[in-house]
Amino acid sequence: MHDFAADAAQIARERHARGEISRRELMVALAGLGLAGPALAQPSEFVVANYGGDAAAAMDTAFNQPFAKQTGIKVVTDGGGPTAGRIRAMVESGRVTWDACDSGPGSCLELGNAGLLEEMDWSVVKRDAVTDPKFAFPWGIANYTFSFVLAYDRSRFAADPPKSWADFWDVRKYPGKRTMWTRNILGICESALMADGVSPRQLYPMDVDRAMRKLAEIRPHLIGWQTGAMSQDLLRTGEVVMGNVWNTRVSHLIRETGDRFAFTWNQGILAPGVWVVPKRNPAGKATAMRYIAATQNPEWQIEFLRLNGSGPANPAAAPLVPEPLRAIDPSSHADRQAIFDGEWYGQHQTKTLERWLDLVG
Repeated sequence: MHDFAADAAQIARERHARGEISRRELMVALAGLGLAGPALAQPSEFVVANYGGDAAAAMDTAFNQPFAKQTGIKVVTDGGGPTAGRIRAMVESGRVTWDACDSGPGSCLELGNAGLLEEMDWSVVKRDAVTDPKFAFPWGIANYTFSFVLAYDRSRFAADPPKSWADFWDVRKYPGKRTMWTRNILGICESALMADGVSPRQLYPMDVDRAMRKLAEIRPHLIGWQTGAMSQDLLRTGEVVMGNVWNTRVSHLIRETGDRFAFTWNQGILAPGVWVVPKRNPAGKATAMRYIAATQNPEWQIEFLRLNGSGPANPAAAPLVPEPLRAIDPSSHADRQAIFDGEWYGQHQTKTLERWLDLVG
């Protein structure tokens, strides 16, 4: 009976969030279930999990503070990194502390298919508020876009900078250490295949064996990064001369150092960040859907672009992007990039990651 009552209460809250019933009608319904009381008031806190650093501060300013002002709900950021493994462990242990997680397509599909995520409520969240239909999933939706790009130290290669992943692999012409993400597989195989001559529009389904052979060639010249902040530090300190990094991180470096660093959109890998909601999140599904819907606001997404270099996911924002910001907007350069295939990652992410982790040791 307790499970039924809890489910009925959840339905009532969701109807209230959609505006189908009033606050008074919600409280009457909860009272009828024997569940009315202080514990069922609007949550006082909502926890957003992301990967910390500059992006966390930008997300707080662009999304969290406006939502708190709009709703009266305090939003707290946990920058510890909502990897698929950590979300899985939380849900399976019944100790969920995150309400909305800044995730990715592969993790979204992997965890959703395993029954660990709440399904999107399309009566609250706008399913078509994405630049590409592939960026909306049963258990998540794009909250911004970003790209894996080739960034480099201009002080080392000012006369003839690297222009492609083939150049990234050319350690004779461009000597020095490189950096790539060694905690995850996203954007890694794509760059290897393009370096090996595969067209950006013909990457999927990916030939993982071919990608791993190519990655083995560059492995002796790699210093891995595990966090976005680490990728910045490796470039800033000169430990590496170029890297496969998020466009947001090199944009921050350019702001800090002037013209020392640069990157190319050519052969970038355009991907969406994806909001997901762990099953049994503390604030409840209805509040999580309300938060996600709020972050689809075009003006909020443009502010996130301004602060962090993450492109708007809502196509309604595209004509509103100021001209100076288009230079750092990944979505404005989609024609020069490969488009991330979340469906492929949903099926192959775990096994491909295991092979990459084995390779980098």
